[in-house]
Amino acid sequence: MRKVVKVSINKTAFTLSEEAYHSLKIYLDHLRRYYSYNEDEEEIVDDIEERIAELLLERTHAGLDVVSKEIVDEILDIMGPLDVIEGESTASKHSPHAEHDISPPHKKLYRDMDRKVIGGVCSGLSAYFHTDVVIIRLIAVALLLLPNILQVARSMIKWGTVSVSFGGFFFLAYIIMWIVIPAAHTVEEKYAMRGEPLSTRGLQRTRKTRTRTQSPVYIKKRNNTLRVVVRIVAVVVGLFFIISSSAVLISLVLGFAVTKYTLHFSPAALLDLIGLTGNMFWVKTFGLLTLVLPVLGFLYLGSLLVFNIRRHKWIGVVLFFGWLAALIGFIITGIGKAATLRGSETFEQHVPVALTSDTLYIDLEAGEHFLFERYWLEADPSVYRLGWFEGKRTNPGMVFFPSLTLVRQSEADTPTVWMKTHRLGTAGKNKPFTPEKTDDVFQINGNVLSISSMEITKETPWEGSVHSLKIFVPADHVVIVRKPVYHEFGKSHSRKMSIKGVF
Repeated sequence: MRKVVKVSINKTAFTLSEEAYHSLKIYLDHLRRYYSYNEDEEEIVDDIEERIAELLLERTHAGLDVVSKEIVDEILDIMGPLDVIEGESTASKHSPHAEHDISPPHKKLYRDMDRKVIGGVCSGLSAYFHTDVVIIRLIAVALLLLPNILQVARSMIKWGTVSVSFGGFFFLAYIIMWIVIPAAHTVEEKYAMRGEPLSTRGLQRTRKTRTRTQSPVYIKKRNNTLRVVVRIVAVVVGLFFIISSSAVLISLVLGFAVTKYTLHFSPAALLDLIGLTGNMFWVKTFGLLTLVLPVLGFLYLGSLLVFNIRRHKWIGVVLFFGWLAALIGFIITGIGKAATLRGSETFEQHVPVALTSDTLYIDLEAGEHFLFERYWLEADPSVYRLGWFEGKRTNPGMVFFPSLTLVRQSEADTPTVWMKTHRLGTAGKNKPFTPEKTDDVFQINGNVLSISSMEITKETPWEGSVHSLKIFVPADHVVIVRKPVYHEFGKSHSRKMSIKGVF
């Protein structure tokens, strides 16, 4: 039967064999006597015990195994033999420059897995640069959201066009660092990550240097000031996250509710109007999760920063990987469903017009009645666009017309209607796509231009064709849209109307 001894090292319980206990006790007792004349004796020995406890935990499955003498000898060899420590101290007393001849501990960049939220990259950088991890995380989030912040600022102060892709670049850089930077698992790696010595003699040297260069009062004041600044920044950023995330969530809820109330169908039902293959359930589900999960994540992060509540690592991990899985799922299902729309071609057709007077009337013809409360319109001196929604609940429909553009020309030029057709889904076709005849889109009868509508429903979805018309007429001619919404080019007021109560 082997005799064992239960001890507490740095407030952690261990079970040591009798030989291991005697070796460790001799080592620690000798250190206490050696540092008994040092005013920091208690702190130095506590630091040494802390390192020994970490090494024991790593080698004994969190303290569950019995610590053998071989393990203790290995740890004491890492901490440094007593004669070497005493010899180094004696040399430093005789030679003031002896400490400077010894190189500082080698620092390495690792991912800090003990303080990680996602991959430990930010916590590893904070340990490497001796910076508060909150500051690193705030900088990372700010870089990730920089394009959105610039977009909001642009819309608020009317900047010109700004195109920034730095957020996506930073996200990719984070993933690369996650893959490239190794994780700190062993005690030696964790101390190398912080640039701190693990051995007793290294601890002795750094404590002497720290005592000479920084007083406890200075360190306390500096840490308190930094803590206040970090807290203020965290609250400001957290409030921004909470307000913006709440606004997005409220907009989504109200958008779905108001749209369903006004248009009598869910916005997700509009995907059924596109000629995609198969059932759209998973595309809608993954798309909604891709949009909602980041909003919930920033709302949770804002709550952590503002209210300083207890953080649960699993929440951030679940939200991040859930969003990543939803994004991948959305891309895969979306690409599969949109296979019928791959490839595109553009066709142009020109039809001369023999006008019998100086007025051209345009009639927009539709098989369905015009719905005044569910239409959108853009009309100005040279452009006219019109469309509206049909149907209810799970069977919506849409009616819209080719975009009209009026071009004024000289009297000598022939009036012409120019039709441009852009067709999606031409890839992989065995025969070239034949554009629609102009008679299927518009007809000219004297001075009246009749334009047919495109009506799409769940049974007859949109197949990828988009038409636009350019009407070339002399500069002094009058052009009037008679129905369904009156507009005289060049005289009527410009209008841009969205669906009432929705957009």
